[in-house]
Amino acid sequence: MRKGPSPISKFLRLLLPVFLAAAPLSADAGLSPTEKSIAASALEKSDVYEQKHIVLVWPKDLRVKWCPESNVKDPRQLAEWLERCYTLCVRWLDIDPDRQLNAGRPGGRRARLIFIHNGMRDYNFGGRLPRPVIGLRDLRGVGSEDWFGWLTHELSHEFFLRFPKIVGSDENNAWHEALCDYMRYWLLKESGMPAAAANWRQALRRASRKDRYKGGADIIMTWHEEKGFRSPAELWRAIKDRDLSTCFGKAPWLREKHVTVPEGAVKITFEGVIDGAGSFTFRGSKVYYEHFTWQYPSRVKIDGRPWKDLDRPFELGFTPDFATARPVDRQGRGTMALVVHPNRFVLFIDDTENGAAPYRMILVVGKGK
Repeated sequence: MRKGPSPISKFLRLLLPVFLAAAPLSADAGLSPTEKSIAASALEKSDVYEQKHIVLVWPKDLRVKWCPESNVKDPRQLAEWLERCYTLCVRWLDIDPDRQLNAGRPGGRRARLIFIHNGMRDYNFGGRLPRPVIGLRDLRGVGSEDWFGWLTHELSHEFFLRFPKIVGSDENNAWHEALCDYMRYWLLKESGMPAAAANWRQALRRASRKDRYKGGADIIMTWHEEKGFRSPAELWRAIKDRDLSTCFGKAPWLREKHVTVPEGAVKITFEGVIDGAGSFTFRGSKVYYEHFTWQYPSRVKIDGRPWKDLDRPFELGFTPDFATARPVDRQGRGTMALVVHPNRFVLFIDDTENGAAPYRMILVVGKGK
């Protein structure tokens, strides 16, 4: 789910169901209607390569210089490699997301995990998508060692997103990207790319502990090695029923910046998971949410208190001196802007990348009368 801005991605996600007349496909006889509707969004004439759990929709005329260690020489072998990685995750994590996501669906609505070049980036889920999809970005670097590693990271999201213990807790979900980078090492190693795995392990060791991707993965790998585990299956059995901070410590990238609060002022901490755009207006003693695009925010908290219904104002408990508001710390991959007025201030957030991401802002404001 590590994604860069791509305006076309949002557009494609909204219009995916109407792409049935897009570039023609070949060898798609085994696809369900839902799979065909997704595959039809390919940007070029494409071939389809089916496996038990995954479908690869590959540009027909694309020429690739494949990483020699992968032993992949064509898209058919790439589909087989992706299937091998998928089944390794099934075995290690004791879950089959494909079966879980298709449970209770009639045959026409069933769909496997599709890898496709259609303008999407990384792992995409939710909204109007009938099934999570891995977008092949702009195909830059396709076939390289790093590209194979990127595929394993995105594939790992398919699994960790199915565990409420991980995604249902802010404390545990903080380790989500790190877990995927940890799985990158093991999937490369066990799928026949041990040299690439060794190179990745060195990259993890060099990373800052405040990097929630590689730095976090290094913390997990170090814990794995100290425990003498032989595979992700053993690590998963040890952590799956625990809060991850009891295993790995508090995530270093979440440690709150020390904020000096002047006399007569207060600190306000905003947190939430955002996918799209919206604004949070602090007016009087309340906070109001206005939704602009894509999904409603989730897990929104103000000063640690959950705001469960964004259609109802949040009671702040006091009236700030709005004109004095200033941000002192912010975390988030997209745009966060604080607009200050004499009688209110507005926190605007725009998450333009695919999927949802955590945002956090700490601000200091005078306490009004």
